[in-house]
Amino acid sequence: MWTETHYDKAESLYEQALDIRLKHFPPESPSVASVVKHLAILYKKQGKLDKAEPLYQQAVEIREKSFGVNHPSVATALVNLAVMYSQQNKHGEALPLYERALKIYEESFGPNHPRVAETLRNLALLRYDLGDYEIAARLYKRAEEIKDCLPANYREGQGRSSSSGDTVSTIKIPPAVHAQFYGNSTHIR
Repeated sequence: MWTETHYDKAESLYEQALDIRLKHFPPESPSVASVVKHLAILYKKQGKLDKAEPLYQQAVEIREKSFGVNHPSVATALVNLAVMYSQQNKHGEALPLYERALKIYEESFGPNHPRVAETLRNLALLRYDLGDYEIAARLYKRAEEIKDCLPANYREGQGRSSSSGDTVSTIKIPPAVHAQFYGNSTHIR
């Protein structure tokens, strides 16, 4: 388990790494974005959301400039920011980010990719929290259908990390929500 001392040391090291990267790379470089993202993750874990949010936003901006606005890397940065907003119950801010990320993933990877399923699950829970139960059910069902088509070894690991290791976290659908949509069965009817 990490202690406050560990977090403080990691924070200092990430800040030093960011300073070094900024001395050797332009601010819009993917190398800078990588450190920015990791520092944002650390701040989020420490509960320093006021420091994490602008870094997540900066990571989105850097990736948009580096790769273009419709690149999957941008979608991943959008999901990272949306997850943080969702965890803060800032649903109005998270929703358009998830929707934009979903569109990018679908256009880049096709409608049945694991990243699409991951984003659909996050959107389903967000819609559920907003009281949009029918939309949430449709989104969740589609995510589960994609997941069920994946090889078993991928399904077991899905949600822990993304294929690139970039996505910060995936919001898990609570068993009670799954049961509301599908009854007590673990399979879609």
